[in-house]
This record gives sequence, C-alpha cells and structure tokens, in this order.
Amino acid sequence: MRTNRLRRQAALRVGSLGEAAYFDETKESLAWRIRRYDSGMAWAEDPPSRTRHLISNVMVRHSGENQLTVRSAFLVYRNRLQTETDIYAGGRIDTLRVAARA
Repeated sequence: MRTNRLRRQAALRVGSLGEAAYFDETKESLAWRIRRYDSGMAWAEDPPSRTRHLISNVMVRHSGENQLTVRSAFLVYRNRLQTETDIYAGGRIDTLRVAARA
C-alpha cells in the first residue's frame, strides 16, 4: 500500500515494505475521519502535487450489437516539491454498452 510519508517518516508506516495493510474501520473511526476532514486539517500531501493527465491514441470499434470496444493510452505526470517526479504510462481497454432505459 502506498503511503504519503516523507522518507524521514518511514518508521510511521502502517506496514513494512512488501507487506499488505488494510483498515478495519469502525463507526467510531469513520466518525473521527469525518471530524478531521471538517476541521480543515486533512490533507494527503503538503504541498500538493502538480499533475497532468494525458489520454491519447483513442481507437473505437463496434464489437457487437449496442457495444463498443475502446482502446486508449494514458500518461500521468506528477511533480511535488523540487525533486519528486513520477511518470506513469499505460493503456486500457474499455467496453461500452448501451443500457436499456427504464
């Protein structure tokens, strides 16, 4: 699981490297999260990242009655602070179907 910790705060991670972590939420812990969010003190990154999301090479084809198959490529560029830069690239295939209206 990816955490939003600075390298100097690595000891505060929920799990170790290569280990999965999960949250067993209770009604009380969810109420605490809501109070924290409402306080204005809830942020994932400080300062926030600057990101760009690019979608390209979109190809659409009929793949059946009322159905389309869409292929696309994506590139996500993320920059935070002065030295943190991440680039994620990939592709996806989506199936779009026309749903009957009620």
